[in-house]
Amino acid sequence: MAAEVVAEVEKQSGSPVMIEAAILQSVLQTHVREQLAALADLLVPLG
Repeated sequence: MAAEVVAEVEKQSGSPVMIEAAILQSVLQTHVREQLAALADLLVPLG
């Protein structure tokens, strides 16, 4: 995901893009939490 964003911005701007590790980590954590929440909604009770 992050690589796709960087590639698209670099493509549009024509220059290299640098992202700080802390910012990237925060974005990825948010993305993972959202994906896990979506998966949790899919769980079907077994009983």
